[in-house]
Amino acid sequence: MRRKLGRPRIADVRSGAVTGLFSIPEGMAYAAIAGFNPVAGLYAGVVPAIVGSLTSRTVLMVTTLTSAIALTSQSVLSDAGLDPKDAGNVATLTLLVGVVMLAMGVLRLGVVLSFVSNAVMTGFSTGIALQIITGVLEDATGYEPHGHNKLYQLGDWLVHAGEWKGAATAVALVTVAVWGSPARSGSWSPWRF
Repeated sequence: MRRKLGRPRIADVRSGAVTGLFSIPEGMAYAAIAGFNPVAGLYAGVVPAIVGSLTSRTVLMVTTLTSAIALTSQSVLSDAGLDPKDAGNVATLTLLVGVVMLAMGVLRLGVVLSFVSNAVMTGFSTGIALQIITGVLEDATGYEPHGHNKLYQLGDWLVHAGEWKGAATAVALVTVAVWGSPARSGSWSPWRF
């Protein structure tokens, strides 16, 4: 059976534009979380969205980056003895991950995720949240935490609260308050679509 690409409708163009625009800050943020150049995140976010939109025509498909891949990619390169700052190594890892994901999709191996327990997913999500939070501590407060892992860095950051920069901390607190206030009032929630 040969699949034929249909002509894009206005709704397709709108949804593609929204996905593409959302991929810009998302890609840059994930690249920053991973410790890569934010420009690499632009390519890693935009290219899959374009390929996904050309090869799949369903509202159920979302092609985007994930925090799991962003957080593990630098350590994967380091453990392999490769320089995580080298753009060639990052590009090669990106292509390899794409090939593996494509193969898993073609072989319909997504069902293996049903064997992952809720406790494992909760722990994984908590770990990702800790990585993201500790990754922005310096930007949010102006104090660079020290330590050989993220828990030590979090503890060092809390112990040295007196060394936080007032202006940076105030901006971070106001940002969180502005983001959270509509959600508390019930008029808007970032989790309600």
